[in-house]
Amino acid sequence: MTIGRTSSGAIKIKTDGGTTRAVECDCCGSCDLCGAVIASAPLLNLIKNATSVSVNYDFPSFSYFQQVSGTETLSWNGIYAFADIQYDGAISIGLIGNCFGFSIGEVSGSNRIVNFYTSGQDCGFPTDPFLVHQFFTIPVNGYNIDAFQSVTFMTAYPPGFYPSPSISISFS
Repeated sequence: MTIGRTSSGAIKIKTDGGTTRAVECDCCGSCDLCGAVIASAPLLNLIKNATSVSVNYDFPSFSYFQQVSGTETLSWNGIYAFADIQYDGAISIGLIGNCFGFSIGEVSGSNRIVNFYTSGQDCGFPTDPFLVHQFFTIPVNGYNIDAFQSVTFMTAYPPGFYPSPSISISFS
């Protein structure tokens, strides 16, 4: 059984007739949140046993966007990691059951946001998601995870006109 956790990471419990027991994860079969994927068993084991995570990112400059790049090494408690990045952006990484989520964005003035996604997920994409999102992969310890970039203030440009970011994630 995979133990369920709340959004804050606490173990979910249920009380039956005075007996307390852990509740099985309700996110183990699928991940219904945009920004999450189902991690494969080898990657899931690696993530669960890691104590740190390193995120290397490079958002190229384009039009009025500034280049934003860097490497953040974060403490990883098996559930969550967060860091502020340049220009009022943030990195957020989380694991609930086998649902692995990631979001990174530079939000000051241009609002470029990157998330993971699982193929077939309803992430609020319009009829043709390629009109407003740019799709690419992010390597996570050698596993390629599908991701998308949305650039909210660039609706006059199709995503193919602006460069996708280069991002890699490594758990250790």
